[in-house]
Amino acid sequence: MTDTLQDEPAHVETKAMILLAVVAALIVAFVVYVMYARGVFEPTQKLVLETDNSEGVIPGMDMTFAGFPIGRV
Repeated sequence: MTDTLQDEPAHVETKAMILLAVVAALIVAFVVYVMYARGVFEPTQKLVLETDNSEGVIPGMDMTFAGFPIGRV
C-alpha cells in the first residue's frame, strides 16, 4: 500500500511548486497591470475649489484650464 508513492514520476513535487510560483507571479503581474492602467501609481494632488455657483460641475467630469485637461472632479 505504501508502494504507490514510489510509482510517481521524479520531481513531481518540484514541478508542482514551480507551476504554483509561475501562476502566482502571473496573478501578481495582472493585478499590478490593472492598478497601473487605472492610474494608481500616478502622482496626484487634492485641490479644493470654493465657489458660489457650481452649476454644470458634476463628479467625474474632466477639468480643463485654457483648453488643456488638468484633472477630474
